[in-house]
Amino acid sequence: MSSTLFTTLLHLKKNPNRISILSRRPTPLPRSPPSLLHLRRRPALVRRSPQPSSPVTTSPIRRLQQHRPQPCSPATATSITAPLLLLSFLHKEMGEKQQWSNDHLKCLLETCIEEINTVGRKGLSLHKDSWNKLGKVLKEKFGLDLTQKQMKNAYDNLKAKYVGWVYLKNKTDNIYNPQTNTFTLTNEEWEEFKKGHPKAASLKTVPLPFPELCAEF
Repeated sequence: MSSTLFTTLLHLKKNPNRISILSRRPTPLPRSPPSLLHLRRRPALVRRSPQPSSPVTTSPIRRLQQHRPQPCSPATATSITAPLLLLSFLHKEMGEKQQWSNDHLKCLLETCIEEINTVGRKGLSLHKDSWNKLGKVLKEKFGLDLTQKQMKNAYDNLKAKYVGWVYLKNKTDNIYNPQTNTFTLTNEEWEEFKKGHPKAASLKTVPLPFPELCAEF
């Protein structure tokens, strides 16, 4: 054992309080506050109000391209044309008003009389084949493309006018003028005549065409 250690032990033996002091744990030093440098401060979020968008200017050509009409699809084209075709068909089938000249009416009368003498009648009208023949004759001579209903309307109107014409001609008041094929009646008499013969009311202003031919059918 060294002399220094021996001297120290001897000294502690003589002073026991010194041992208690040395045996005490050293008082820890106060810790310094933790550094805040590692804590990064996040910047506060700032809400920005939306900026008004500037109007986009387009050239005239660009605007025309944007508003260029698109071509119709086949389905759309069909949906547009189908009602027009249907209206045209119904208008024709229901007997659109045909302007008949005297030449047209004379051809109709002569053909109908020929068919009646050859084939006969079907009730008060003609057979279907007779109507077909009449349509072909009118188309060949005058270029008229008529339906059976249109031809029958003209046929019925001529018959109705002829019945009214015979009624007026047989009156005993001598009102018929054979030179002009017209009748002399007052307005009241014409109104009374129209009640019984509405389809012959035109006899007031238009003479009956071809009375001799009308008498044959």
